Amino acid sequence: MWRPAMPDARAEPACATLPARAAAVVVIAVAIVSASCSTPQYAYKMYGGQQRPQSELSVIELHDAVGVMIGNRKVAHSNYSSIQLLPGTYPVYWECLYGVSVMIEPSGFATGARSADVELRAGHTYSLHCDRTTGYGYQTYQWITDDTEGRIVAGREKP
Repeated sequence: MWRPAMPDARAEPACATLPARAAAVVVIAVAIVSASCSTPQYAYKMYGGQQRPQSELSVIELHDAVGVMIGNRKVAHSNYSSIQLLPGTYPVYWECLYGVSVMIEPSGFATGARSADVELRAGHTYSLHCDRTTGYGYQTYQWITDDTEGRIVAGREKP
C-alpha cells in the first residue's frame, strides 16, 4: 500500500528558513557595505628604517582632508588615515572636498586647500580639518590642530 512521504521531523519547513536566510543575507550585505565605506586605519610611515616608538614620532591624522602633500610625498585619505613622521618643520599642503548645492557649483562639489610650514614635535598628534560656510559667497576654512596641546598650529578655523 502506498503512503505519502512524511517530512523528516528534524527538518524545518521551507517557509521557516526563508526569514532566517533573508536575515543572514541582510547582515552580510550590511557588513560588506560598512567595510567598503569605512576609512582605512593604516598609517603611512614617512621615514626610513625600523618602526619607532610613538614618543619619537609626530603623527598627522587626515580627518577631514581628502589628501595631503608633505614635501613631495602625496598621501590620499582613501588609502591612509594617518602619517607618521620624524619631528621637524615640514611644508604641509592639504585639500578638502565639500558637497554643495548645484545652484552654487554645477558639479555639486567645492574644494579648498591650504599650505603651511608646520613644526611637528615628537610625541604630538596633529589633525587636518576642513569646514565651510553655506550659500552664495561661501568661504572654506582649513586648519591644523595640535591635538596634544589643543591648539591651532596652522590655518584658520571656521568662526
